Amino acid sequence: MIPAKRALVIINPIAGQKNANRHLLSLVKTLYTHGYVPTVVTTTPDVGGDELVKRYGQGNALIVCVGGDGTLHQVIDGVLDCCPEIPVGYIGAGTTNDFARSVGIPSSIEGAIKNLVEGIPHSVDIGLFNQQRFTYVASCGAFTGASYSASRTLKNSIGYPAYILEGIRSLPEIRPIHLKIEAEDVCFEDDYIFAAVCNTSSVGGILKLNPEKVSFSDGELECLLIHMPKTIPEFTQILFALQSSRYDSPHIQFFRTTHIKFHTPKELDWSLDGEHAISEGAVEISVLPRAVNLLIPTKSIPVSKHSLHQKANKNDVN
Repeated sequence: MIPAKRALVIINPIAGQKNANRHLLSLVKTLYTHGYVPTVVTTTPDVGGDELVKRYGQGNALIVCVGGDGTLHQVIDGVLDCCPEIPVGYIGAGTTNDFARSVGIPSSIEGAIKNLVEGIPHSVDIGLFNQQRFTYVASCGAFTGASYSASRTLKNSIGYPAYILEGIRSLPEIRPIHLKIEAEDVCFEDDYIFAAVCNTSSVGGILKLNPEKVSFSDGELECLLIHMPKTIPEFTQILFALQSSRYDSPHIQFFRTTHIKFHTPKELDWSLDGEHAISEGAVEISVLPRAVNLLIPTKSIPVSKHSLHQKANKNDVN
């Protein structure tokens, strides 16, 4: 077969524990034997995946991201700026690879490479944090800092447990955050220890959402709010509810929305796909429906989740 299509492969060479680097030859060979002429470029501390897409993305039939969720965030940002029609293939080579797991992309490098040539392009939603895009989660409060404050050396040496260690280290620093939250025609106001607006079933490698209640292409984002517990038993109830994905706890609110506004304290720290961000008094989060075409295994293409559809309302705090 004579290759006739171009593919741009963007690799973060220091992502995760650098497992993907030794699979580069297999990746290139797989693309070539399936009709692609691959061009491989690497990110650097000064040049991210978004810039590489803008420089080399046009004219390709496929753009492949090899790296962690932060690298995928950059690549998708660049794709949306210059070539949103080009499918994106993802090889999760980071520490947690939350988004890859959520959408069913194989966790093994070999399986993810196979998905590049066997997967089906599927349009997925993207979030908008004011004017800044995020691929799968914007969060604030408890454990949020673990996703961006765990050191690169620690993550590369021990992997996922680095997030757990960082989360445990931050436990004594958990403080209530007073938030006023407006979602469509409802309003909540209380002290919270955590808030996330997401398009994933895993947040920061620590908190898990029930996959059956998460859809990444329904034109909505999932919102999870955890109230500040007033007693130790309440805190225990929250932990049990999260571990069992039971959102009927009176201390947790879970709903879907297309637009949400947070009135926050000044300079509140957030995590956007594991990268640090700050809100200054208020932030609006909305959805860009089916904005990017991601290669997903056929068996993972989701069915309609309208039967699970849950909107925020004044009497529902699930």
